[in-house]
Amino acid sequence: MSLVAVEHLTLAAGSSIIVDQLSFAIDAHETLAIAGPTGAGKTLTARALLNLLPAGIRQTAGTIMLDGTNLATATKHQLQKLRGGAAGMIFQDPNASLNPLQRIGRQLAETIRAHTRRNPSNENLLSLLSEAGFTDPARILAAYPHTLSGGQRQRAMLAIAIANNPKLLIADEPTASLDSASQAAFFDRLAAIRRQRNLALLLITHDLPLIRHQADRILILANGRLAETGPTTQIFAKPSHQQTKTLLAAGTPPPPLPSMPGPIILQAENLTVTRPILSGPLRIKTGTNPIIQNVSFHLHAGETLGLIGPSGAGKTTIALTLLNLVKHHGSITLDGKNLASLTRRQSAAAIQIVFQNPYSSLSPRLPLADIITEGLTIHSPHLTPDDRAKKLQTALNEVGLPTHFKTRLPAELSGGEAQRAAIARALIIRPKILILDEPTSALDAQSQSEILYLLQSLQQSQNLAYLLITHNQAVTTAMAHRTVVLHEGRIVGSEGSK
Repeated sequence: MSLVAVEHLTLAAGSSIIVDQLSFAIDAHETLAIAGPTGAGKTLTARALLNLLPAGIRQTAGTIMLDGTNLATATKHQLQKLRGGAAGMIFQDPNASLNPLQRIGRQLAETIRAHTRRNPSNENLLSLLSEAGFTDPARILAAYPHTLSGGQRQRAMLAIAIANNPKLLIADEPTASLDSASQAAFFDRLAAIRRQRNLALLLITHDLPLIRHQADRILILANGRLAETGPTTQIFAKPSHQQTKTLLAAGTPPPPLPSMPGPIILQAENLTVTRPILSGPLRIKTGTNPIIQNVSFHLHAGETLGLIGPSGAGKTTIALTLLNLVKHHGSITLDGKNLASLTRRQSAAAIQIVFQNPYSSLSPRLPLADIITEGLTIHSPHLTPDDRAKKLQTALNEVGLPTHFKTRLPAELSGGEAQRAAIARALIIRPKILILDEPTSALDAQSQSEILYLLQSLQQSQNLAYLLITHNQAVTTAMAHRTVVLHEGRIVGSEGSK
């Protein structure tokens, strides 16, 4: 009997069918990859295997058997045993999965207690973190999620996922936010764990070439339906469906724009950010650890500066510092004003951010109209309802979303559509600078290209300055007029204007 058996699975959001009559099985010790473009229904299919569908999504037909249990008739207690017990899951965005207020060790121990009713030993926790690829598990045990790099957070999620010896591991785009070196290291570790533990593995991805040597079989989704399935070697050698051919070919990024910079709008000089070192059972501060060290750069109006480097280099920390969310030493001048003298509301009026995963940054319970116009409530409270409606319509037009989308919830959008909504929310208050934090890494190749074209068009029409954080060289080539290379919190290289 298969470890997972899915028959005629149908998922819907309102009257829209998202996954339609999907059937597949996963045998013990097998690796199956579900691939497809953004919005094809991959993640929802994976979440359905644990009965973890988000609000607004419901299963309208079909059956799911997991380790011999029918999820439709399973009790709450049975579901709890299956989640993290029979099957562990690694989500795409570890920030949305890890509790920011609890140390990694406590979250790992809590996962084990939930299934065994016992407190794990410190040696057990350290062993799990070592198995997940940490060379300094004692430090990670005491660390909070925000003090870790993206790759470290994802390895922490891997440790949590295998803590209760599951039979199935579900990995939903686990390396989308990581640089190429970290991606390779993560998949090497994942493959080693799968072999050592004899796990079945379900990989969710839009990047077929990335998982070519990971999967035994591949299932291709298109618009929520099965487009093609077969052994990995067959899919790569003789793809039969156009969607498969598109995924294999990947998208072509737009050609780079010529540089036409205006005056300097952002200047950072000797930027330094430190993290306290806490020691002993009372966690007393005994020193500081530098995260960013004497970093200096500038950004012109109408220009894109690429901030590149491996996971843990400090790219996102710099972004949070520029948003006035992290204490720092050194000088930051924003549109001619010292950032230290500005309130967060004042700095937010000039600089906004578009995050990597739009589903994590958009409220799942609000329609797009409320999400996009939220900034107007804060920065332009004097606007009349008619004025707000006109600005909403303008914002939707600018990012290429139809008017009727204003009533939709984020769960009813594809990844590319959700990212367009996130861009509209950032631009509606007319900032001068956008921080783009891996804005396309969660999207399939075609959607990536579409978003890059959109960002180029908006930059030209609104003279926007972009600070682009990415590990994707193709995105850097297409967007950045200049680049700054970070490594361990320091600038180690740069390239001049095109």
